[in-house]
Amino acid sequence: MDLRSVSTSPGVRDVRLVLMGFGNVARRFCEISAERTERLADEYGLRILVSGVATGSHGYLVSPDGVSPAELLQIYRLSDQVLPDAPCSLADLLDRA
Repeated sequence: MDLRSVSTSPGVRDVRLVLMGFGNVARRFCEISAERTERLADEYGLRILVSGVATGSHGYLVSPDGVSPAELLQIYRLSDQVLPDAPCSLADLLDRA
């Protein structure tokens, strides 16, 4: 599914998240959300976007515009399981995301 069509669909609103950690639970959340993108939009009027991720061992990601859960998983996998942004404090992450 093309995420641009979800974002422009009438009645679909963005839900932006900052994930604290990107272990098994957060990755599985992203997998399930990616699998159910169309259903979330059609049945619940939601599009999930991740604006930030902070981890102790996998790095950081800040994306003020947000990335889809599928895009986040792809970034994670393509970057050898390390997120690309420099470490920052929790307050800075929340301000930037």
